[in-house]
Amino acid sequence: MKKQQGIWMRFSSVAARNSLAILALAGLGLLGTLAQAQQSAPACRLVTFDGQLASGSSWKTAIGQGWELRLVPIAGNYSGWDMVAAPAGDLAYPDALLLATPPWGSLTEREIGTTFGLRAQDAIAWMPRRFHFLTSPDQLARARKAFPAAVSGGPAAASASNALLTELKHAASGDFTITGAKIVAGIADPPTFAQQWASHLGRVPYQQLPAGANPTPRGEIRSIEFRVRLWLPATWQLPKGLNAEKSTCEP
Repeated sequence: MKKQQGIWMRFSSVAARNSLAILALAGLGLLGTLAQAQQSAPACRLVTFDGQLASGSSWKTAIGQGWELRLVPIAGNYSGWDMVAAPAGDLAYPDALLLATPPWGSLTEREIGTTFGLRAQDAIAWMPRRFHFLTSPDQLARARKAFPAAVSGGPAAASASNALLTELKHAASGDFTITGAKIVAGIADPPTFAQQWASHLGRVPYQQLPAGANPTPRGEIRSIEFRVRLWLPATWQLPKGLNAEKSTCEP
């Protein structure tokens, strides 16, 4: 019996050592895979911009290679701004950021405002906002050509949407965070889809201004302070004075 116990103990010890060796090799293999993935991950140039805007005003900055990032007031009876990316002087619709940030014709992260039933407090609480944008005139031209059919709902919509999605595979990415705001809060209940954002309002530094004698359902965004980060292609030529960090590309 003692002999059998000794054999079993030696067997268990060998099995344990083998198991530890296998786990160690597996760990090394996993580390090697992670290192290989990090080495093969696409490289980008990360640039950061800080800005501030008052209601009704616009903001723009050069991002290189003749392109601009802009925030422009939302048209119509709304409060807030649309994010736009396009070559300098190109004011045509749709722009490179709208095209690369679907869904089209619906609420997207490129609109910081009181559209689609959002209240001012909901709009500033939706943070960070992530978006994509095309980075070449050829991409922009092809996407603009496909866009009308893609949103038409007609027989060519599927093929046009596929053409647009093909262009998006090569889009750059960015995010937008509000770092401060002054708002007149809306008195309506938050839309169902915005209730989660409304619950995060406390994370945003903001000042609530008095509504006065005539409060409105959606309220108003009077001003914002913000930070934008862009992950640009590794070969992107930056304008003079703009510095970038080396970074893996954000999806």
